[in-house]
Amino acid sequence: MQSHDYVPGVSGWKIDHISGDFEFNSCTIGSAEKAPERQMVSIEVASYSKWDLPKNATNLLQFMQAELQKVPEQYRHAAEFEEFDASYGDESFNARLFLSYSRLETEEELADRLKKAKVVGTRISLVGGVLTITQDGATRIRIDGLQEAVVDGVTYINEAFIKDGSITMHSLR
Repeated sequence: MQSHDYVPGVSGWKIDHISGDFEFNSCTIGSAEKAPERQMVSIEVASYSKWDLPKNATNLLQFMQAELQKVPEQYRHAAEFEEFDASYGDESFNARLFLSYSRLETEEELADRLKKAKVVGTRISLVGGVLTITQDGATRIRIDGLQEAVVDGVTYINEAFIKDGSITMHSLR
């Protein structure tokens, strides 16, 4: 099923009834599971209130060198100290210093990310004439050939009445 203006990767929308993929204006929903390349991840090693850091330069240098030892040796060359304002609102200032580094995700992290990508977020699928909308792995809406609809666990049967352009459905509870 697709819109009249569907052009792959450019415009319109398309639901592939075989794979369940949904493409909308060149964005394929749920495509993370189809991207098995390992990605860069940022690892936060530590966070400090700027006010708690040593004020003396020698002590600060020793502190930072000791903290840098927490970073695995092969990533120390890429480790960074970054300042961030973590305040909430206009009246406060909460300066923090973060120590972090970036690395390629492990095979286990990749497998975990791909597993989560299958259920996280909102997915729309049309398979075998059944339209299903899931959110974080839970089915929110399922419409089976307009014979029944399940919305957040409540089943509605096809006794819809159209009045003034609105549809009223009766539930089977």
